[in-house]
Amino acid sequence: MFIETRAALKDALQRLARIPDLSLAHLQDFAARVTFSDDLLDALRKPDADHPYGRNVIHACDVLECMVATWTRDNPCSPHDHGGSYGAVRVLQGQARHRIWSVEDDRLHEVRQHPAVPGDVLACGPSMVHSMGDDNQPRGLVTLHLYTTAIDHMVVYDPTAHVTHVVEGSCGAWVPSQASGMLRSSTPGIHSRADLIAA
Repeated sequence: MFIETRAALKDALQRLARIPDLSLAHLQDFAARVTFSDDLLDALRKPDADHPYGRNVIHACDVLECMVATWTRDNPCSPHDHGGSYGAVRVLQGQARHRIWSVEDDRLHEVRQHPAVPGDVLACGPSMVHSMGDDNQPRGLVTLHLYTTAIDHMVVYDPTAHVTHVVEGSCGAWVPSQASGMLRSSTPGIHSRADLIAA
């Protein structure tokens, strides 16, 4: 599916959002099939040198959120989940370094890491903790992100400070400042979403 304009992309996303019982498989299929014109990809870039990536939200409704991320070199995002949503991430340009983590014994443990290249689609389950960053290839990293439901809040980990944060869904995968109003809570230690809910 070749898309040349932002309006055409929004139309395609509205059709996707109307699918009954929208699932991860639907997101993966859409992400795998869609390609953007060079002009549209340029128009969707939204660099943010102060954060790991700039967020350009294209569509957000009760059942679907879509954004394009323009990544900052040498500034990977923090390990995080997706607020209980399923997600599919497509590499549009550049190369990502993708890491998957487990939360065990009050620590983050790296399960595996791998490069992701243009065309690759990464599946993100609702309890998966992962992180990404630009893998320093000649072309900068740009990714397409699709989630089942607009994300209300995320768990973001700061392994250096050994703190688990809950942030607003409109925040990216980093620890925001107190002044931003996007930090909902901070809990000492490394805790899974299930543990935070049970507490």
